[in-house]
Amino acid sequence: ELERWAAFHEAVQRLPFEEREVVGLVFYHGWTQVQIAELFGVDERTIRRRWKAACLALSAQLEGKLPGG
Repeated sequence: ELERWAAFHEAVQRLPFEEREVVGLVFYHGWTQVQIAELFGVDERTIRRRWKAACLALSAQLEGKLPGG
C-alpha cells in the first residue's frame, strides 16, 4: 500500500498545473470545489472539469490502482 501512495503522490506531481492545484487543495487541504472556484475567480464548473480530468489522468497513470481502494 505504501508503494501505491508513493506512486499516487508522484502522479499528482505530473499533472498539469491547474489540475495539480485543484487536487492539492481538495485532497491535501480539504477544500470544497466552491471554495477553490472562489479562490481562482472561476466558475465552479471549471473546477469540476479540472477535478474530473485530474482523476481520470491519475487513474490512467496508476492503471486504476489507486491507494486505499
